[in-house]
Amino acid sequence: MESTKPKVATNTRLTCSEKKEKILRILNGYPEGITPKEIASICKINHNTTKTLLIKLKNNGKAKIVDSIKGSYASVENNTHGLIFDWNFHNTCLITSIPCYTGERVEQIINCGPIKLFFEIGAQSKQATLHISTDKPIPMNSLLVCYALFKEIIKNTTGLAISEKEVYVNSIEFNKDYANSKLEGVNCLTFDSLLSQFKIYQKEEGVRVEHKLKGELSWEAVSILLSGQSNYLNLCEELVQLKKSVERDLKKLNQGFTLMIHILDRLDKGGAF
Repeated sequence: MESTKPKVATNTRLTCSEKKEKILRILNGYPEGITPKEIASICKINHNTTKTLLIKLKNNGKAKIVDSIKGSYASVENNTHGLIFDWNFHNTCLITSIPCYTGERVEQIINCGPIKLFFEIGAQSKQATLHISTDKPIPMNSLLVCYALFKEIIKNTTGLAISEKEVYVNSIEFNKDYANSKLEGVNCLTFDSLLSQFKIYQKEEGVRVEHKLKGELSWEAVSILLSGQSNYLNLCEELVQLKKSVERDLKKLNQGFTLMIHILDRLDKGGAF
C-alpha cells in the first residue's frame, strides 16, 4: 500500500555552501528558534541534510540550540547584543559621588510597574543611589532604562549632568531560568568566592542559575556588555581599565609636548629658564 503522506519538494541544485547560507538566513528571521523540520520545509532542503548542516553550523559557532527539547536552533550572529541578553537581573543599585552637593538629604520612591525604584542623595555622604528591586527577574536591557532615569533624576534634583565614567553598579544579581528542568538529589548548589557567588537551585517551574557580584562594577563595563562588544564581564572591566590607562598616558604625553614646545620657544628667543 502506497503512503498518502505528501512529499516535500527539495532543492537539489544548491551547493552545500548555498544551503548553509539559506539556512542561516532563515535562522536570522527566527531569533526565538526554529526546528530543523520547519527549516527544511521553508528552504526546500532534505530534512536529514538540514539536520547535518545545522550541526556543522553549530560546531562552527554560527548556530546554537535554544531549546534542547524541541531541538530548535537560532543564529549566533543574529544576537547582536551577545549572550548577555540571555540573562535577567534583579536587586541591584546604581551609585555615583556628587562631591559638590550642598543640599539636604533627598529620598524619592518611584513605581515603574514590576520595577520598584528608591532614589536617595546623602547630605553627608554626597552620594546618589538608585536602588532597583523586582519581585521577578527582568530583562537585562531594562538596566539601560534605569540608568537613563538615574541620570535624569540627578539632573532635575541637583542640576548636574553625570557621565557613565562616574556611575557604578553595586551588588547585581544575574540569573537565567531553565524550564522543565530538575536537579536530581539536591535542591541547591552554591559556589562562593571573594568577589562573587554562583548558585544553581530548584524552583517550582524549573532550574535557576544565579550569579551575584559582591563588589562594585563600573557602568562602563556594563555598557560594553549591553552593547555586545564583549560577552565576558572580566574582559569588559579590563577594557575599561585599559581605556583609562591610555587616557592617562595621552594626558602625560600632551603635557610633555606642551613643555617641549615651551622649552624650544625659550631657546629660540635666547631666553633663560
